[in-house]
Amino acid sequence: MKKILLLKFFLFSSLILSAQCFETLNFGGAHTVGKKPDGTLWGWGAASYGNLLTTNLTEPLPIQLGTETNWNNISNGTNNTFAIKNNGTLWGCGSNQYGSLGVNSSNLNFTLFQQITTANNWVKVAPTFGFTIALKADGTIWAWGQNDNYQLGNSPASPEQLFPLQVGTDTDWVEIATGTNRISFAIKADGTIWGWGKNSSSIIVLGSGTATVAIPTQVGTDTDWLTMSVGSQHILAKKVDSTLWSWGGGAGLGVGGTPPVTNTPQQISTDKWISFSAGTNTSFGIKEDGTLWAWGFNTNGQLGDGTSTDRLAPTQIGTETNWATVEAGKYATTVATKTDGTVWYWGRNYYGEFGNGSSYGTAYYNTPTQTIGICVTQAVGGGPTYINSAISTVTSTNANGVGTAVGDSVRLIGVVHCQNYSSSGYDFVIIDSNNDGITLKSPTSINGYVPTEGDEIEVEGKITQINGLLQIIPDNILINQSNAPLQTPMIITVLDETTESQSIKLENLSLVNGETMWPSNGNIEVSNGTDNFTVNVPAVSALAGTPTPGTNFHLTGLGKQNDASNPYNDGYQIYPCGVTPVSTGPTYTNSTIGAISGVNPDGTGISIGDNVSVTGVVHCQNYSSSGYDLTMIDSNNDGINLFSLVNVNGYIPTEGDEIKVDGEIEQFNGMLRINPASITVLQQGAALQTPTNTGLLDEATESQSIKLENLSLVNGETIWPTNGNIEVTNGTDDFTVNVPSASAIAGTPTPTDFFNLTGIGKQNDSSLPYDSGYEIFPCGVEPLCNIDVSTTLDTGTVTVTDLGLNYQWIDCADSSVITGETGESFTATVAGDYAVIITDGNCVDTSACVFVDVLSLEENELKGISVYPNPISDELNINNEKGVLVSMEMIDAKGSVVVSSKEASNSFTFNTGELNSGVYILIVRSEKSVKTFKVVK
Repeated sequence: MKKILLLKFFLFSSLILSAQCFETLNFGGAHTVGKKPDGTLWGWGAASYGNLLTTNLTEPLPIQLGTETNWNNISNGTNNTFAIKNNGTLWGCGSNQYGSLGVNSSNLNFTLFQQITTANNWVKVAPTFGFTIALKADGTIWAWGQNDNYQLGNSPASPEQLFPLQVGTDTDWVEIATGTNRISFAIKADGTIWGWGKNSSSIIVLGSGTATVAIPTQVGTDTDWLTMSVGSQHILAKKVDSTLWSWGGGAGLGVGGTPPVTNTPQQISTDKWISFSAGTNTSFGIKEDGTLWAWGFNTNGQLGDGTSTDRLAPTQIGTETNWATVEAGKYATTVATKTDGTVWYWGRNYYGEFGNGSSYGTAYYNTPTQTIGICVTQAVGGGPTYINSAISTVTSTNANGVGTAVGDSVRLIGVVHCQNYSSSGYDFVIIDSNNDGITLKSPTSINGYVPTEGDEIEVEGKITQINGLLQIIPDNILINQSNAPLQTPMIITVLDETTESQSIKLENLSLVNGETMWPSNGNIEVSNGTDNFTVNVPAVSALAGTPTPGTNFHLTGLGKQNDASNPYNDGYQIYPCGVTPVSTGPTYTNSTIGAISGVNPDGTGISIGDNVSVTGVVHCQNYSSSGYDLTMIDSNNDGINLFSLVNVNGYIPTEGDEIKVDGEIEQFNGMLRINPASITVLQQGAALQTPTNTGLLDEATESQSIKLENLSLVNGETIWPTNGNIEVTNGTDDFTVNVPSASAIAGTPTPTDFFNLTGIGKQNDSSLPYDSGYEIFPCGVEPLCNIDVSTTLDTGTVTVTDLGLNYQWIDCADSSVITGETGESFTATVAGDYAVIITDGNCVDTSACVFVDVLSLEENELKGISVYPNPISDELNINNEKGVLVSMEMIDAKGSVVVSSKEASNSFTFNTGELNSGVYILIVRSEKSVKTFKVVK
């Protein structure tokens, strides 16, 4: 299929085409993780904490992280890695110091991804050294890890928080960021910026000497903040006009001169910026013209300008004009990408940060160095990285109607529906194959593209929200195909959040005020006799200025919203696509199934002959091969039979179809049913009612989803009949099972043991009063199972309780089968959650997952370690009474290794007399374990 590129296009070089290409890259303290187009994760750099799912100290070349292919986005901490799957669940691995992984465990490290709670609505993560904050789709922020300076936004201050806690009660957060100096920031949907934690350099409470801020506190009064990046002492923040601002302290401010602190946000030049990142006393940014700039401390050439001169104002790096993204690590390395997809690093490469196969180099690279063999497919166009997203993902809102993806740069695919409502730019809707839609809005056209209904287009742009309406502002548009299939308009009776940017239909309407002409760029009110609806008719609408219908009519259009204030729960309206006059015929009264299924004392229906319009969900199957014999049940669990000798509108029933039926109420042999005149599918895959357990078939079970348990065959038949009855019993009462020829079980073998039966309650009573002949049409048969799925855990071994059956042990992390483990017990060699699938004949059940902590057994070899003196002076001693240490290293506050050894021994002595005063992190390793200590001089 040929694609037409409407904004920009380029060709990768042959070198890049043969490289490992990633959709996105994320750089942490000293490691990079990327996601490939196939959904797999790969990483390189520092790995000693398990953050790359390996026990090696470094991984200088890309390695795959596990085998899963359903990852969505990545966020690296200083020594750990977080990733969100396509289903919205959050996972982490690596360092768990202070509980910073949030997995409710005090284990120091994890070398396998661990799920963080069971929530499935995570959208963003902002990890840093020692703590993490994360954003959910409902607009709430959650935090875990170290909280000694209230950086989690919760009281009291504490050394560690092992699992996520909500930060406050607000539900309108849209952006989050953290700094290495125990600081957290967030932006709300109203464009205000808030901070909490350590108030170093008055970074939160501007101009104040307050040491800490315990709860989210607004910074300034501006309401146009878009996104931000937080360093150790300063913050960079971009406004909606793409200008860049800074405040806090240190050389990374970029405002010139030598101010130690700025008490108000200061603008960094008058340019517009497309990418920026705050590091440790450093800052980096890319301007709109694609040039790369840096400022801050430059002792080791970490700014990348080829010198070691500190820069207090932005200094251009090289002369290239095709830079796309830049990201500063937590230590001394920076990565950037160009629009040709190439990846460049500078600074330190000691831990293999560059991903080029080298490591343990002590030299600093003071100019950008390309990593050959790695590329980024989305770093194109000189702009942001666009994340492939489903429309449903970027149109979710919190409880206040605020979009959870506002500000995100995404790539969407959808089909143009109806028309463009703008005469100079764009105001149209695209809807994808899942029937999820979004409005595409732009004041100007993109390279002359003229929208046509049926165009399937690929759009790259940023998510915004105006007056409650979620929109994408396009940067690029590609046409995939023309004349793509359109979604059938959904018949609705309410305009609300679910109808926004959807193709919808309002039926049986009239004009509230009797206008004879549709307005041109104005509103008009219509009514279905129960509710009124606002129709917004833009000047370029096909209806604008044309005569209105003289009679009742149906209206198709696109759902919109125009609500000027938060919460966005009002102002819903429809943009018109077309009008259809209603033909004469029976008038169908909107009703509920419960209202039309009542009976008199003799069993006759009270609504026989009524023409009604009812809605329900198809349950089980259609029992007719030529027309309809099915049951629809509504949300109140009221059901009715739908019967017709022929198909209507070509509709083919599928369980889970929510349908609207216009028809006449009939009764046959006591069975109430509706004879359909029209059938409209409202949605597919709707929720089903759980079958009701019953021991009696009567009027209450008619057209209900029911379940009979502990059954056997009265006459011992071996085959279910084809279009006939069969008797079953629960040992107390007998029941008639009517098996139509179209039934899924017709002509199949009957159970050989006790069984349960689900089905639809029916009635076949040929004479008044209609009080007998109750039966069940079968939906499914299941064996009666009594497997005991309990297990016991003893020193790493899990054992089943129910013996003598068939077993298969599985890894709960991904439900994968553990090859060869089919016995009554299982001994884990790797810490994790495990369960067993137990099979007894046709009965299959699975036990609960049990956590086996193998790592705690291995950590015993480091329990005898001692480090002294502490505080240290001229000498540091390390002894291990329970085993050999294979390596040690001591790291200063800047992340530099000051002392190290890789000789295996049970004791070390080091001269520390020349070390500067301060706090150091000591890392010692045995064959199986890693342990860290804080050492003070």
